[in-house]
Amino acid sequence: MRSDLPLDALSARRAGRARRRRRALGSAITLAILIGLVVARYHQLDHGGDAAAARGALALRAAVVAGDAAAWDRAEAAFAAAARGGVLDVYPIFCLELTRRLRGDQVARVEPALVPAVEALGEGDLAAAEAALAAAPTAEGHRWLARLLREMRAAPAD
Repeated sequence: MRSDLPLDALSARRAGRARRRRRALGSAITLAILIGLVVARYHQLDHGGDAAAARGALALRAAVVAGDAAAWDRAEAAFAAAARGGVLDVYPIFCLELTRRLRGDQVARVEPALVPAVEALGEGDLAAAEAALAAAPTAEGHRWLARLLREMRAAPAD
């Protein structure tokens, strides 16, 4: 007997097997589509968060180095967007909080070992901030501040 016959034309046992096979195939296809959508969404958020964080670093550089007052708002908005997009990444949240503390001149509220680096950053001296950061390699937030300084250095000068 041919397997592409309508289920009505098959015996009860064969029709049951055909239904189970079709149901399993449909479930497998649905599961594959769902997994594909989740992975695509994760990559979209991940890359969007990186781009927003890079925009935030560029705006923060303009704020602290060039003294552009409007850049503070752009930096906060970019880091906030990156924080929303990067569900598992703490870096954008660190940058957002650091930006708010630099803007509000609340440098003393950061990790004590990072205060000299953050003060130098607030003064717009990226080289001094990197040197001060090198003196505190085990401080909490060292990796994130180092990444921020690298992104600010990589940003094109205004």
